[in-house]
Amino acid sequence: PETFETEYTRLQYLSEAYRMIDEGVKSGGAPHWSDSSVIYDERPIYSCYDKIIGYTFAISTDDEPTGYLQLMDYGNGPEFSQSSTLYTPDFLTNADFIEEKSVDGKLYGGLGMYNLIKTESGNYIVLGWDETLTTTECQQVYEETFYRLRETRSEQASEQVTTVTVTQAEESA
Repeated sequence: PETFETEYTRLQYLSEAYRMIDEGVKSGGAPHWSDSSVIYDERPIYSCYDKIIGYTFAISTDDEPTGYLQLMDYGNGPEFSQSSTLYTPDFLTNADFIEEKSVDGKLYGGLGMYNLIKTESGNYIVLGWDETLTTTECQQVYEETFYRLRETRSEQASEQVTTVTVTQAEESA
């Protein structure tokens, strides 16, 4: 399978995250966020192939943690993956655990709402669960979720066809 890496920069992800925060405030869909909400920490999200595929941003409002946004690139650039206006992102709540158990300090994604860390053995621990995946299992999950979603979206984009109607002018007698 493809070992995709986002072509978008950290600043493009950051810009999109702030756009989404603003949208959440304006729509009322993010009641804990306001015009004073800011991103105070962030982490790139890696695939099990060690390629950056997204970012998680920790958000505060008036100096109080008020959730996070996770954006991933499924083939169309940074887009919404998950968020919370109540919970602190796992890279902060599990910081000591990550420091103790992670071989490289990176967050790995592709498992829906759960991020993983890589251990010295090469296995992955699912943050928030007492679950360990082998490298093969992690690659399999990644291919079945993240890669398949990218492939489906790519196919949908190529199927969109623009039709043009051409009418022939009537001949004058």
